[in-house]
Amino acid sequence: MSKCILMVIVISLFSGCKITPFSAQPQTFASYYLWIKSLSTEALKAELSIINQQTENSAFTDTKRVKLALLFALPRMPQHNPYTAKTHLNQIDKSYFSADDLAFVELLSEQLNQQIIALNRNVLTNQKLERITDKNVQINEQVKKLTTQINQLKSIERDIQPQELNQ
Repeated sequence: MSKCILMVIVISLFSGCKITPFSAQPQTFASYYLWIKSLSTEALKAELSIINQQTENSAFTDTKRVKLALLFALPRMPQHNPYTAKTHLNQIDKSYFSADDLAFVELLSEQLNQQIIALNRNVLTNQKLERITDKNVQINEQVKKLTTQINQLKSIERDIQPQELNQ
């Protein structure tokens, strides 16, 4: 644990960022979200590292899972991943949360669901676009072949017509 704290201090000194001490962190998930939203990218990485270090030393708690979900759901987080965030949320027992925290977690869960649906639609749309592009390439190749054949037939027809006139 002391190595982790030393690492965070060294990172903050070299990066010039200010990291709020753990004891000064907010107590509700909504205030935690507002707090991490105000952090720099380096501080976000450090916060993720701290939580990961804590989970290596002890079991995952529902609070840690929600914090991880919030970190992974944050768009400017370098490790932004709505799938990972949703996985963490799916593994928590919400029965112990306050009404405010439960509402916040449910809202986050619904937002992640919508984001995942949009990402999946985007993937499907890109796949359809690829198939259409491939089909278009095939059709263009067929058009070129047919154009070449038509030109060859026209050439043959021009060669045959003068011979017919001479007979």
